[in-house]
Amino acid sequence: MLAHFDVGFEQAVRDELEIVGDEGALFLDDPWHCVEPVIEVRREDGVERIEVEAANPYMLEVANMSAAVRGEAPALLRAR
Repeated sequence: MLAHFDVGFEQAVRDELEIVGDEGALFLDDPWHCVEPVIEVRREDGVERIEVEAANPYMLEVANMSAAVRGEAPALLRAR
């Protein structure tokens, strides 16, 4: 397994996420804000676009934490 992180705190050079595997890659153009919520599955034979419903990611975090406090769901974000 190999990982490469491209990080810049002064100026965002790239604001995308790409996960590459043996059979292809997953690509998100805007993973942090999800203005266009699309995942591209890139393989040798072409690109498949998976469109997901638009949602506010910060509101989803609040909703999950609220459900976890009520005991209705496990917390997805945890302090380490």
